[in-house]
Amino acid sequence: MPRIDDTPLDEKGGLSTLLQASGADIGEIPAGGERRIALAYTVAATIENGTPVTLQAAIASFDVPVIGSNIVRLVVNSRPVLENPKTTLALAPVREPNPGEELQLNARVHNSGQSSAHDLVVLLPVPAHTTFSPNSVTIEGRPVAAGSETEPFGEARPAIVAPTLGPGTTIDIGYRVRIDTSLEDATPITAHATVCSQEIAEFALPPVMVKVPSSAAFAGDDTALRVESEEEVEPGQRIRIVLGAKNVGTARARKLSLKIVLPEGIVYTPSSLAIDDAPAPDRGAVPDAVRIGELEPGRSVEVSIAAVVQAPIPDRHELRITAVVAWSKGQRKFERTIVARSAPRFPLGFNKVERETARRVGPGDAVAFTVALQNMGTDVATDVRLALTPGDGLERLHVRDRDTEIAIGDDGVVTLDNLEPGVPRSLRVDGRIAGLVEDQTQVRLHAALLTAQVARTELGAPAHVVASRPRFSAATSRIVPEGDEALRPNRTGTVRLILANEGTDRGRDVRVALKLPDELRLEAVDDASRDGNAVVFGDIPAGETREAVLRLRLLGVGPGNEVLIVSARIGGLNVVPVALGAIELSTHSE
Repeated sequence: MPRIDDTPLDEKGGLSTLLQASGADIGEIPAGGERRIALAYTVAATIENGTPVTLQAAIASFDVPVIGSNIVRLVVNSRPVLENPKTTLALAPVREPNPGEELQLNARVHNSGQSSAHDLVVLLPVPAHTTFSPNSVTIEGRPVAAGSETEPFGEARPAIVAPTLGPGTTIDIGYRVRIDTSLEDATPITAHATVCSQEIAEFALPPVMVKVPSSAAFAGDDTALRVESEEEVEPGQRIRIVLGAKNVGTARARKLSLKIVLPEGIVYTPSSLAIDDAPAPDRGAVPDAVRIGELEPGRSVEVSIAAVVQAPIPDRHELRITAVVAWSKGQRKFERTIVARSAPRFPLGFNKVERETARRVGPGDAVAFTVALQNMGTDVATDVRLALTPGDGLERLHVRDRDTEIAIGDDGVVTLDNLEPGVPRSLRVDGRIAGLVEDQTQVRLHAALLTAQVARTELGAPAHVVASRPRFSAATSRIVPEGDEALRPNRTGTVRLILANEGTDRGRDVRVALKLPDELRLEAVDDASRDGNAVVFGDIPAGETREAVLRLRLLGVGPGNEVLIVSARIGGLNVVPVALGAIELSTHSE
């Protein structure tokens, strides 16, 4: 409280009268007397270090002009305080604290001192077992683009995060890191940070830690038992059995072992054990378990053996193969069942139909085939039938077993009763090519074997290629005039053109070129088309006849009678040219 001597001064509006514009009334001062004026000041709670504080007093009266006192100058001594309970370090999972997930790393720096901290540096290195997530840096919650591709607050290149941190203010910095995908269980991830400024030496924040759970896992399709065979197997068949394991977890699998168990009816093949396709010793028998030891995350291992289906074995007998993938903290079991089939078998290498006659034949030629049959299975084939399906152009089939002819049913099926295993049988099939077949036609005999135990077996369909062509002759193809009336000038007469295909193939683009004297002109063609003086019939199938009516006009001639000769020539894409017999047409003019 301000005082004059020992007398307190009043305050107006919370401010001492000493500090008012008009000053404080200190009363009269007798000659030789004095007054002592006291006023206490408090320096602001937050003020920059080195700030000057200047004090001066003045006195005045009606008789005395203003007299100023001496000037007192004070310099403030203050400092920032960064090491306080509000300066903290935090490490928290973005979603879950699992391998491969992200953690958020944050440092909060609070200045609880009286002045600003300058050139604030925060060292916030990436924790062990993590990697920096690019473009994740934030300062005061705002993304930072510059320098956000690499570790931003590392120890190798310290960076100033704030030029000034005023008293009572706080700054937050942070970024995300991604946990390594492969870790041991309960691996601690510890974050460290240090803070310094121009005024304050480097000091460390209390470290924070997150423990990451991790475990080996063998889930998914990559860990499986695979039997490389069909669902049904035959006696004596060799099969390969593969047990694969892949650690899809995030920790190393310890004490890993793989075990394959064969049932009765499947015999292990000695020296077939392999680990990752590399031969392994087996002492002549399938091992009880193959011990792998440790397996890193993301790595896989494969154990394979070979075995043979035992003979004899009952038909439809189930063979159940089991396997176990075991490690220190768990196991996974597998099972695969295949069915043994004892049945006849007809491989195509021993069962087929083959052509005996030359491949190229002509219409009406005799052809022959051999059907070879042999049961290579382990059982008698019963109700054996041979289904023969002749293709278009193959006729008059006969089947012989040595010297005995076997009847062919209306459906083309030949009954053969039974076929013993390992006993070959050969049948001969004779036939004849049809009389009319187009050129280059492939005539096939389809054969299939049918039994009570085995599905339909196609034995093949050998082919003969037919060489065939159309034929036209002057004996059956001709030009015939209609009537015996003489042609008159500027009138038309009728001529009939007859073409007969005597060959075995279709005549393609068949046409007849007419050779007409100058006095005659081809006026029109009925039942065919024309191309100048050519009559176009198109295709004429084998054995068929085509006719066309030609209308010829006699042009003006001199007096008298003449005989005009008309000749023609047959041609086509696959037709040998044939000249038709010429005809004579009489004319009359007067």
